[in-house]
Amino acid sequence: MAATPIYQSSGIMDHRSLRHAYDKTMDKIIEISDNVPREGAPFVQYVDSQLETYREGQISSVLEVPERNEDTARIPILQAVEGYAKTFTNIQRRSGILVSERAVRTQKTQAISKMMKGLPKSAERLEELAIAKLFNDGFATETTADGSYVFATDHYHEDPSAGQYSNVSATNDTFTTSSFFAGWLNMQNRKNEKGFTDFMIPGQVLYPPAIHEAVMKVHGSDQYPQDSLNAEMPELFGAFEPKLMHWLTSTTNWFIHAKADEADKGFRFIWELRPNYMSLSDGMNPDMIMGKRLKLTFAVGAVHGKDWYANNGA
Repeated sequence: MAATPIYQSSGIMDHRSLRHAYDKTMDKIIEISDNVPREGAPFVQYVDSQLETYREGQISSVLEVPERNEDTARIPILQAVEGYAKTFTNIQRRSGILVSERAVRTQKTQAISKMMKGLPKSAERLEELAIAKLFNDGFATETTADGSYVFATDHYHEDPSAGQYSNVSATNDTFTTSSFFAGWLNMQNRKNEKGFTDFMIPGQVLYPPAIHEAVMKVHGSDQYPQDSLNAEMPELFGAFEPKLMHWLTSTTNWFIHAKADEADKGFRFIWELRPNYMSLSDGMNPDMIMGKRLKLTFAVGAVHGKDWYANNGA
């Protein structure tokens, strides 16, 4: 037999829209779990701001190395580097739950008050979706302060004379020892804003459930998975922390996050107003006796993607 869909009402919660709560033949109403996987927070830097727009710039103390210069010569004067700037525009979002007097009075079980717990869960879910967007749209929509996509081959160093750098693989590869090593090597070859060596060390690998087996074969093996001679794996393949992320929409994309201090993270979550709740009522209708309003205002974006390496997978 084919499955039958359930009609879902929208709007005010009343006795007509919540049939199970008023069905006298029901012996028990079970609350369905509302689980929100909290996975994105470690990869962003949270900032609190009371402004509608938040603007962040960067400066650097990196200078050119001293050149040969005798006492009688003029001392070379060096200039520090100014970084890119990024503007974040906060967006306000609201939602609410409103319940009628009759819905409360005639319910067989205390089901409605339990259903109102979904409001804070919806705020948590929105936060995770907003962070995940940096990964899901980072190849073609979301940009960093330099104007390029978050994961791109043409990021400029702050000093243009230092050239460009890439934080994405030029090929689409499944997760193997070879593709991970390519990412490791990319991070080892990174330069700072003046073009001097400034390598990074992979700390975590972020990936969707579809490639969990492939990631764990690399991370948890003592021998090369692709080698029939049982060659021993170097320690670097087990040194990263696997981070399964269920909010990724691609089944193939995977990402390496460098071991970075909080200040060196490139992703930002700007809170103008953290989730705020107030009682909600309809002043023109006294029968709307119970309600809650949720309001939150924030912006999410990337100042840079220096602490990341990405591969579109295959």
